[in-house]
Formats: sequence, C-alpha cells, structure tokens
Amino acid sequence: MALCKSKEEVILRLCDGYSVQSKILNKFWALLVLSSALVIIGAPNSEKLIKIPLLSGEVSPTDFYQISIVLISMLTLGFSSAMTQSIRIRKLMNKVIDTMEEKLVAGGVHIRDLTDGIITPTFNRVAPISQFLIGENQFLNEGKQSKLLRIIGILLYSILKVSLLVFLYGIPSYAFFKCWSFLVSSNIVHDELLLPKGLLIYITAIAFLLLILLFVSELRYTIKVFIHVKKETK
Repeated sequence: MALCKSKEEVILRLCDGYSVQSKILNKFWALLVLSSALVIIGAPNSEKLIKIPLLSGEVSPTDFYQISIVLISMLTLGFSSAMTQSIRIRKLMNKVIDTMEEKLVAGGVHIRDLTDGIITPTFNRVAPISQFLIGENQFLNEGKQSKLLRIIGILLYSILKVSLLVFLYGIPSYAFFKCWSFLVSSNIVHDELLLPKGLLIYITAIAFLLLILLFVSELRYTIKVFIHVKKETK
C-alpha cells in the first residue's frame, strides 16, 4: 500500500478504517444485547427447565447459564476489541485534524463535519441528535453561535449519552450478574458442569471488568466534552 502523501488522504483512509470497525462493533453490540436480553428473560418452568428463546428445546438452568456465560463473554471480548479499535482510530483522526492549519473545506464546511458525514456511525453516537435539535445554529462558527442553544445542545448530548450508556452496558452487566449469581449460590455438583466452576467465574469476571472499563472510559469522555463546551460558552 502506497504511503499517504497528504493529511487529507490520511483522514480519508482513517475514515474508511473507522467505518469498517464501526460495522463490526455494531454487529457485536447487537448480538451482545440480544443474547443478554434472552438470558435475562430466561426462567425455569414448572419442570425446572429453561426454554431456549427462539428455539423449541429446553435445558437445565445449570447448562443454560454455563452456555450463556461462555457466549456472552466471547461476544464481550469481540465487542471490547472493536470498541477500543474504533476509539483509537477516532483519536488518530482528531490528531491529524488538529495539525491542519486550514480546517474548512470547500463550501465552508468544517473538516470534522465532513468526516462525520463520511464515516459509518457507531451505535453509541448521539451527538447528531442534539445537533439536529438546535437547528441551523450548529452550522455557525463557534463565535457566532447562540450561547443558550450551545448550552441546550450540550445538556441534551449529556442526557442522551449517559442514558444510552446505562442502557447499553446495563443489559449485559445484568445478564452477567444473573449467571454469576446462579453459579455461586446454587448447589451444583461437579458432574453437572461443562467447565470447572472456577473457570466460569473467572471468565465472567474478566468480561464484566471489560464492560466496566469501557463504561468508565465513555463516561469520562462525556464529562470531558461537557466541561470543554461549558468553558467555551462563558
């Protein structure tokens, strides 16, 4: 592959890479949330068996939660990998943009708005919603924007972002908690386990830790954006 000869070409290549990661991330997220929701709604019937959602079979709670832990943990690992890679690419894009002396392209469009229009968005991107709600004010230069509308925009962004994070990370976390609680509290004999109990708990702990780290990272970024915009509106 030939080396990129301009910053504009670098940004376009990074946009392509970001879009690829976004598509992968969105698929992992959809599978993770769907699997987690199925675990949450799963409950033993009168025969103490859990019906596998979307399928006609029934399994014991022990088998159901063991399989669920392995499945959700694998999806969490893939989700975490795609998420961290997309964040890394986005930071590289911002790094290149920050080094550009001229950030407006033809038509007076800011380079960041251009890249936002090119890339495939991730599931957790809510900035366009808050920008849309403040109308044409979003396209003005920062010095000409209404301070009141900027404050409304960042408040909307913060509320939407935090609410979405709680929903997105809350569902898999509760599914992990439900599986872990069953394995820890139930009197399961060794012969009923597909994998050693300690290994299952270890897998759950690692995957759950990854979710916490990603949640904290996104929450810190949201707070950082809020503080940055708040300073600019003074």
